[in-house]
Amino acid sequence: MYSPLSPHLNQDWRSSLSQAVNNAQLLYEETRQKQAEFINYICELQRLQGIMTQIEAEQNPEKLQKARQHIQGEQQKAAQVYESVIEKRSQSTSVLHNGMQIVLELQTELINNRLFSWKNQQRMNKIGFPHDDAEGKLDELQKEFQWLIEQIWQLRTHASYQMELMQRGPQNNNDQNSPIFAQNLSLIVEQLNNVLKTLTFHSFIVSKQPELILKTSTKFKVETRLLIGDSLGMRQNLVNTNVTVKIIAEEDAKQLAIGQSDEKNIRSIGEITNALEKITMNDKGHICAKFDNSKLMKVMARGKQQGRSSNDQKSSTATTITDQKYALLFQISSFQFESLGKMDIWCLSLPLMVTVNISQDCNVRGPILWRVAFGGTNWNQDGVDSDHAVSWANLYPVLQYQFKEFTGAKRLLNESDLRYLYEKLFNSSAINLEATINFERFARVNLHGTNFSFWDWFYSIMCLVKQKLLKYWEDGWCIGFITKQDANDILKQGPAFLLRFSDSQMGAVSIGFSTPNIPSHLAPFTTRDLDLLSISQRIATCPQLKDTIQCIMGKDGPVPKEEIVEIAKKEEQTNTQTNRSTGYVHSQIIMVIDSSGAGFDGNSPSSGGTTPSPFDSSLYSQQFSPGEIIRPNHLGDFSSMDFDSTYGDVNTLLGEFVGTWQNPPIAPNLNTPTIERLINVPQAFSPNNTNVQVDHQGNYFPNNPSTF
Repeated sequence: MYSPLSPHLNQDWRSSLSQAVNNAQLLYEETRQKQAEFINYICELQRLQGIMTQIEAEQNPEKLQKARQHIQGEQQKAAQVYESVIEKRSQSTSVLHNGMQIVLELQTELINNRLFSWKNQQRMNKIGFPHDDAEGKLDELQKEFQWLIEQIWQLRTHASYQMELMQRGPQNNNDQNSPIFAQNLSLIVEQLNNVLKTLTFHSFIVSKQPELILKTSTKFKVETRLLIGDSLGMRQNLVNTNVTVKIIAEEDAKQLAIGQSDEKNIRSIGEITNALEKITMNDKGHICAKFDNSKLMKVMARGKQQGRSSNDQKSSTATTITDQKYALLFQISSFQFESLGKMDIWCLSLPLMVTVNISQDCNVRGPILWRVAFGGTNWNQDGVDSDHAVSWANLYPVLQYQFKEFTGAKRLLNESDLRYLYEKLFNSSAINLEATINFERFARVNLHGTNFSFWDWFYSIMCLVKQKLLKYWEDGWCIGFITKQDANDILKQGPAFLLRFSDSQMGAVSIGFSTPNIPSHLAPFTTRDLDLLSISQRIATCPQLKDTIQCIMGKDGPVPKEEIVEIAKKEEQTNTQTNRSTGYVHSQIIMVIDSSGAGFDGNSPSSGGTTPSPFDSSLYSQQFSPGEIIRPNHLGDFSSMDFDSTYGDVNTLLGEFVGTWQNPPIAPNLNTPTIERLINVPQAFSPNNTNVQVDHQGNYFPNNPSTF
């Protein structure tokens, strides 16, 4: 996915640049000395010319001859010195030019390789990939930026000094090299100025990215940083300097990145509060601006096209709202670096999406995951669309780390998990790492035999694990990603539980079990079901299973059931303490398996046949998800039921509670929606003195009738 960050800039280039800077300084000193010597000779020749004029007036041939010989000797020496000056200028220009070439190489490595690699890791980290010691690596990059800028500044200084020397020195009209030297030095200074501007521009980054999904009317946190630090006293140039932020459309971000638009002309398409922060230097030497209290209040709708009817426009907007991507644009105001003049400094965040409420999370997380994972680090790179296909070799690490990041799990998806996902996605058991898939098939096309896509299903499983099964996943108690057939093969080995994610229902987990060697699977439990009764409590309290199965099959083999029972006890203690604090009598919900299902013998005590049931499961007109509270309109007409003949003597069932209700509650109006009530039920209803549920008519029934 990304290449690791090299520890330092190329050492050979660093050494060469340092040597070039030192040589440029030495050559400047030597050139200055030679030019000073040449100037002295010129001054001496001017003095001798005045003497010659006097001697010529005296008309003394012998004295005149000696004077001319002396002048010729001085002229010869001056010419030799001037040649040395020319040679030093040539050497200096060559060293400066070579130094500039090294600077360009180092700039490319620093910006295009090292900084790009860091940004790439930062990008992948937003979808769960590791980015160890991100700040430490960024500090190293800042040192490299500062070192390179200081080296460039020294080269620029020596080039400027050479130009100044030439301008101050005597001009030789017959010297054709000096204009060339002056032109070359001017070009070197100009190019070094451009490199300084480029480094400064690219050193302004989003050091801490916002979340990939922003919710309106919710705060977000982000930090920008100038990696040149306090190079050349930069802090003094940042007095009263601010950073502003605004949200812009994805299309504008692309145009800005490729130079087709100016940041001053980019229109904000949303409203952000606290959109301005001062840029300061902290105690770590970081020049940064932190946005801790900014809030995205709203964004303007996009996607409407002119010439359409209002209904068409609404339809177009509705179908594209979860595909619209944005970016945060950060700009430094009034930025000036030394004598380089004012500069326009800006940077962009990673692509992001906006939601109004949590119900849109699945719809936007899929597209932004795909865009961030496969769309490149820089905005000027080609993005991805629904037709862009990626290989399984590139996709499966994204699924691994997204699962880890979203759920908060420490355990990655393993090989068997990925094999299962591959079969589900490609409908093939023969894994091909080069097999490709596009976003349309990944997130929008329904899986075979279902009404949901792969991404919809995978997202719902991540939510289920995060909210209800994280402990089981972390400890390896939940196999999860396994087909029903493979689960049956495991369960046939002996009495055991097994947790697997449902294929036919989103965000649901099923308890598979065998009694003793006949595999069965309870109808899947959703998050709503587990809100009523957790997995551990279901396993611990189910009368038919609690004494027959003593282990759960996990990732690493069987796990003693007692470990799950302990979790259930802790949850029950927590619930009991809560109820006591409210002053209510404690009640309990249990799971009762429909004993008419496969795998149970109604006459066998171990099968749960002796477990009292408030009414026969054959009276149900439809199947229910285990743990679902049955609403009144789900029930049949019990007015004709013969409880005595079906379940035995009512007085015996009620036990010590016979006649204790002096004032029975008045049944609520069936036309008025009410909440079902749980009451402390007679001991005879359960060998564990547990509770059942009472409907609006006062009838008792199991809280969680379950089917296979």
